Amino acid sequence: MPKFRPIIILAVLALGLAACAQPTPIQPTARSVTNTPIFLALPTETPTATATFAPTSTATPTLTATPTLPPLPGLTLYDDFSGETLDEQLWRAADPKIAARFEYGLQAGALVIKKTATGESSFFDLLLPAARKLNREETIAFEAQMMAPAQREGKMSFAAIRLSTRVPAPQAGEYDSQIIQCSLAGLVRPRPYVNCTVVTLQEGQGISQYATKEYPVQYDTWYALRIRIDASPEGSLYPGRVHFYLDRLEIGSYLSQDTSPADAPAETDLFFTPHLTVWVEEDTPVEVWADNVAVDILD
Repeated sequence: MPKFRPIIILAVLALGLAACAQPTPIQPTARSVTNTPIFLALPTETPTATATFAPTSTATPTLTATPTLPPLPGLTLYDDFSGETLDEQLWRAADPKIAARFEYGLQAGALVIKKTATGESSFFDLLLPAARKLNREETIAFEAQMMAPAQREGKMSFAAIRLSTRVPAPQAGEYDSQIIQCSLAGLVRPRPYVNCTVVTLQEGQGISQYATKEYPVQYDTWYALRIRIDASPEGSLYPGRVHFYLDRLEIGSYLSQDTSPADAPAETDLFFTPHLTVWVEEDTPVEVWADNVAVDILD
């Protein structure tokens, strides 16, 4: 298993999102080929939903309202943040030193994550210990509702739900990391957007396998982001088909092509690890609200 330097990986993922084309408020906008760096490929499949996305849930700009969507039909609620403090049995910072650069806690029945405009680029990552390993032999789903207040000063930032796993590397007998995520991005641009991606990390470089279109959304508005992954095909070392949802509308899907080397070792420890993440560039403020996190096995 190759070793990756975190700063390179995070920069690649952030730059991939920063290179996206400016979305329009009417139609989902495709990625720009002209402005796309080498490591960011165009989608290899057509998203399954082509109609204009219309938000179905709205919170007032006072930032005190909770999500108006029903509580996660078909999924088991992991945390609704209804307590007074964050439950440390359910959440753990992946890197406590980096987490210390952020302020995070419960407010008005939601998780609020903030960072001031000072400091270096940072990647805030919360793991879900009680649901950390999800077997790829079963169909699983991961969802959270997110909202961002208007914040138009600074550089790139995004918040995301993320599932990480391992896939065979081109080098025989080795494995690469694969990141499957849905992001509420462009938090400091004139208009935020949602897009979902599949990225493989090879020797410290992010190789984009798939990306949905960018779906324009609004500030001060709650959106439900969901990832569903079908069970891996029998004998495959890759995840099954990935489905991405925005407010319960499927906006894209992707199935990895099984290119396992003939001598790929049999792996019995292939799981998904769920994360709740926030990326922010240097000297950029950010504030993100999250609620009603759910993760479940659907089989």
